[in-house]
Amino acid sequence: MDKDIARHLIRANFRCSRELQEIMLLLKRELSQDTYEPIAHKIATAIAAVGDALTNTALAAHSDLEAEVESGLKRYDRYL
Repeated sequence: MDKDIARHLIRANFRCSRELQEIMLLLKRELSQDTYEPIAHKIATAIAAVGDALTNTALAAHSDLEAEVESGLKRYDRYL
């Protein structure tokens, strides 16, 4: 896998995770705890699956990107 494609996968994972986390916050505000919890669990499972499919795949191909991602997160609070 090309390194730039790997970077694209990682960024896509962060965007997707951010969107799903925003949905979880909305649901937590709007739903009862009993209704929210099973949905939140499913969304968390989806976030983990996307991370595995995208970021873990990219890092398996280019393990050196891990330092790049960590550096971006420390400096900008996101991977640019």
